[in-house]
Amino acid sequence: MDRILKAYLDSILSAGNVDQLRDALTAIAASLGLHSVSYLALTRTDAPLLISNYNPGWTTHYVARGYHLFDQVIRKSFRCASPFGWGRTLLGR
Repeated sequence: MDRILKAYLDSILSAGNVDQLRDALTAIAASLGLHSVSYLALTRTDAPLLISNYNPGWTTHYVARGYHLFDQVIRKSFRCASPFGWGRTLLGR
């Protein structure tokens, strides 16, 4: 397990730009059986940085419309330090 985690971290740390980081995160997600990955960095002054393998048209729309300001997954991430699932469960359905 330590070897696998080290390989994941090495691939992230060796990324030289946003595209390489997205590719590394996508490969890690795929190795875990996940098809999507998204990383959102928020600041108080700059536009959010969204790194994802989602459709680029959607991510551009998401950031331009400020959806991160009321996204329930983002809100939960501020309250929860550990991984969590989302979907119908997060929305209380």
